[in-house]
Amino acid sequence: MIKKALFLILLLQFVFINVNHAQGTEEKINKVRLSWEISPRAVYYQVVILKSELDTPENIEVVFNKVFNNGIEIGLSHKPDAKNLYYKVCPLNYDGMPIEKFSKPRPIVSGEINTTSPKPIALLGKDEDAPLYPVYSWIPMLGEKNYEVEVYRKREKNQLIHILRTNSNSLYEKAGFTYPDTYFWRVRAISLTGKPTSDWSENTTFIVKKGVKIAALGDSITHGGGAISVPPSSPIYRYEAYADIEIKNLGRSGDKTEDMLNRFEKDVLPFHPQILLIMGGVNDIREGISPTVTINNLAAIKNMCAKNGIIPVFVTTTPINPDLTWRSLTRTDLPDDYARILRTINNWIMNQQYAIDVTSSLCGDNLYLYAGLTTDGIHPDHIAKERMGKIIAEYIKKTFPNMY
Repeated sequence: MIKKALFLILLLQFVFINVNHAQGTEEKINKVRLSWEISPRAVYYQVVILKSELDTPENIEVVFNKVFNNGIEIGLSHKPDAKNLYYKVCPLNYDGMPIEKFSKPRPIVSGEINTTSPKPIALLGKDEDAPLYPVYSWIPMLGEKNYEVEVYRKREKNQLIHILRTNSNSLYEKAGFTYPDTYFWRVRAISLTGKPTSDWSENTTFIVKKGVKIAALGDSITHGGGAISVPPSSPIYRYEAYADIEIKNLGRSGDKTEDMLNRFEKDVLPFHPQILLIMGGVNDIREGISPTVTINNLAAIKNMCAKNGIIPVFVTTTPINPDLTWRSLTRTDLPDDYARILRTINNWIMNQQYAIDVTSSLCGDNLYLYAGLTTDGIHPDHIAKERMGKIIAEYIKKTFPNMY
């Protein structure tokens, strides 16, 4: 009996010590990273922190009204009861109006606790051919403003290609990737002097394939991005993502037709496409460039295709909505004769041997991009990109049936 009693006492002491130890070492929640799926058409999100699961106005702890990413890091070091908190998210349009209902409240601890590195959110495709000019993006870290990105080639024993720096949470690649290989990138926060202030993120892989049947040369309308805040790193605003044929994205944001012509040899020829989709002119119109100049540039691209055995397939220049361009990050004052200029360019395009009309599906007789298809008046949003992708794919399959 005495032995049993002593054993029981020792056992209870062991349990008591371990319970106290576990309680004493429970990780304190200093911050949490919350993330969610991108909502099409959302310009930003409202994130509401609740004191508990009870979803009532009286139970709100704090509200973050303008979150321009599909994720946020929140400081909680001043909240001893942080583990009891819940959160919900609502996507908002440009005017701050909900476009969907709030998500169901979720425990704050379902997020990532006390993160030490940024979280990449760029969807460049592990199996699909990445865009020629990738855009790297991540959820910004709490209190951090400067970041460093490293890009590597895997085949050459993880050869470091270059290091890029930015004070944003997205970074547009300036060097197009034309060499077939598997690549990866990673990001970390740095100080103003370049010293690391976080760990490296996980590696994010993308691939560049050798040779393609169809490639698409263009500006930001091809490159992607939409709803003002979503960069081309998301396929939601890339029209080729909605085509049921494989199209290599050679778009580059900001390009005028002259830029497209100047990079033809460097960016198109390495892939040896059989067909080149050519769509540009929006930035020419925005900058007041004569439609004659635009047409001459497009004709020169056509000649470059002929010299290299590539079939040029022109896609009409997409319309603009002058009533909404003030929303654009780069505000645009369109020429008074905008409609005439667009009509002149597109008439030339539609007189080419191979031409696809996407414009008429995006606007009325006044050639104004439908307000419901754009946020900033310049870039077609996801519904428009879906229309474009399907129209283009249907034309290619019908016109070139032997390719499939």
